[in-house]
Amino acid sequence: MQQKHDEISITLKVLEKKSPCNFLVFGLGFDSLMWSSFNHNGRTVFIEENNDWIHKITKEVPSLEAYQYTYETRLDQAPELLSIGKREDSCKKNLGDPRNSKCPLALTNMPKEVYEIEWDLIMIDAPTGSFYDLPGRMKVIYTVGLLARNRENGETDVFVHDCKRITNG
Repeated sequence: MQQKHDEISITLKVLEKKSPCNFLVFGLGFDSLMWSSFNHNGRTVFIEENNDWIHKITKEVPSLEAYQYTYETRLDQAPELLSIGKREDSCKKNLGDPRNSKCPLALTNMPKEVYEIEWDLIMIDAPTGSFYDLPGRMKVIYTVGLLARNRENGETDVFVHDCKRITNG
């Protein structure tokens, strides 16, 4: 689902203050050119689960920087993953580089660009999480939290889109 005008305007206000900046977007969509354009002279990187979709969009807009990542969770695993996150010391302590984390919520093998850049703004608009057999965003949210906390300089603004949308099915 594409973002509505009022949702876009919130992110745009932050981008206007920070641009040019390092902007990480989980999800590649019809709005990707818009996000990249709003960050004129900055670096905007997209992480997308569907490789065919990456090829389709980047064929139309070759200037977009997009990387494929396959998520290995399902939304129906969220209660157990969140429970682990609350009780496991590995998820509550040693909150350093996600690649070195022992916490099951950490995404440890994403494209290196995700870990090696200090992101000024991160938008979580993927993976798909509207049905219980789809990946959900639990691990992305946890990992983004680590990335934001581990910055050496400045701060990272994080937006989570569709955080209340779940369809039974």
